[in-house]
Amino acid sequence: MALDFQYIFKIMKSVRLNWKGKRRLRISRGKKFVGTFDDIRPYNDQEVAKACQELLTHPALISVFDYLKIPILPDYYAVNGISSMQLNIVKPVAERILEMSSSGLTTSGLDGLAEQDGRGYLFISNHRDIVLDPALMIYAIDIKGYRPVQIAVGDNLLTSPLVTQLIRANRSFIVRRNLPKKEQIEASTKLSAYIWQQVQSGQSVWIAQREGRAKDGNDVTNPALISMLYLSQRGSMFFPEFVRKLNIVPVSISYEFDPCDEMKAKELRTAEASGGRYEKAKGEDLLAIVQGITGFKGHIHIAFGQPLNRRFFRAKDVARELDRQIIENYRLWPSNLVADELLHHDPARVTLEERERFLERIHRWTENLRPYLLRMYANPVRNKKKLAWARA
Repeated sequence: MALDFQYIFKIMKSVRLNWKGKRRLRISRGKKFVGTFDDIRPYNDQEVAKACQELLTHPALISVFDYLKIPILPDYYAVNGISSMQLNIVKPVAERILEMSSSGLTTSGLDGLAEQDGRGYLFISNHRDIVLDPALMIYAIDIKGYRPVQIAVGDNLLTSPLVTQLIRANRSFIVRRNLPKKEQIEASTKLSAYIWQQVQSGQSVWIAQREGRAKDGNDVTNPALISMLYLSQRGSMFFPEFVRKLNIVPVSISYEFDPCDEMKAKELRTAEASGGRYEKAKGEDLLAIVQGITGFKGHIHIAFGQPLNRRFFRAKDVARELDRQIIENYRLWPSNLVADELLHHDPARVTLEERERFLERIHRWTENLRPYLLRMYANPVRNKKKLAWARA
């Protein structure tokens, strides 16, 4: 999960382009992170084995397995590390969720990602669902036999010891948020150092392109995220070299139906009515997680783009390229096309059955939420068209 690091731009003002004579990059020395990552890293094999003995006897987890109709077999309790947990617990759960609440998962672009130079990848994706975005991407990578991926998770989701154990046992590291300014800079530098270390050692990482889910259907990368990633290395290398070595791959995740669409529309409407302010109710994130897992998603497609291997001199240029690939690779579904037709009168090339399927969903929405929901589904179509117009 990405962070809202707008103030990091002020820190990064020392990065400038000098156009006198030739193109040069001037960087100032940054303070190197010194310390351990024990408070943010995922559990190791020994810690996972211990956590699983507690997790799999917890009533809440037992009820989840009961709901998914997955038996907790005796050998599940013999989890001896991360790999066995992924194979015996995470994979069956992911497969059952897809079977119960989707029309199937497809992928593209993975075959073009050869593991090279001993480095991992930094996958930066759009963000529509709190848990499913990284979980399904990791599942897609695992079944293709690629290296496992670690997940960036905001500490706002650590609502209980159970959730904390579950997250850290599932290859997730913690992103500290909403700290006092000085502490936030230190935490951001540590996060930057951790991600850099993992990628350079061959471990791939996933992080969202910005803080929070895209509730209006507009997938936009926050340049401050790129600046944050550079924090721990800004005194060691030029920015273009840093971007190349970070091995960034844009990822587009497309759901035919957003199981949290009505919740998102209510948030947008409330924020608009209150001048842009919206305060989450207690437990709202947890409710969104449950709804995202259990709600119907229709077809799902995950598209892996091309690594960012050309020279980039500014964070906003990296963000712009991420946006271009994420929008270009986004899979448009009939739900998107019909919503765009209803709002902008561009005929949608869909079957009668596909049109009726979306119209039936529309009729379940209240009148005051309908404009927000239609824009949510139509905006990916608009963004693709703007990209095509810009290239023309």
